[in-house]
Amino acid sequence: MRLLATLSLLAVIGCSPDNSENIDVSIPADAMTVLQKGTKFELLSLEPNESTEREAEGFHGYIELGSTFPNQAERERLTESLSASVSEHNGSVDACFIPRHGIRVRYGGKRHDFVICFQCSEIRWYIDDIGNQSILTSSSAQPVFDQVLSDASVALAKKD
Repeated sequence: MRLLATLSLLAVIGCSPDNSENIDVSIPADAMTVLQKGTKFELLSLEPNESTEREAEGFHGYIELGSTFPNQAERERLTESLSASVSEHNGSVDACFIPRHGIRVRYGGKRHDFVICFQCSEIRWYIDDIGNQSILTSSSAQPVFDQVLSDASVALAKKD
């Protein structure tokens, strides 16, 4: 019992924002390569409520409100802002997942999907529909994502 309590305490200390030196605060190098060098870079606006037929509809269970294929300058802005947003994450984790943004890109013969919830500070990365890993983020990139979608006349999900 004492061992369990000690491990629990260590887990809490290791995840606290005050221990940020223990937290990798950069986007994984392989994810960054995909975002920078992949083809068919598509930015999606998502309805944050899961569809009723999760696997059959939408972008990893979320309804697509629309999408755009950003030009090179917009793509660089999106990638740089997302990388900065990940670097700014403070180590806290929310239990929710209410994504309003997504990125779909092809790289190395595979489809890479990033389902992004700036509200809950999490990005879920899928490779060919198989969950790869979660990446923690802050919300600082959301205005850039919203602006690129709005400039392309893509509807944004309503805020709660």
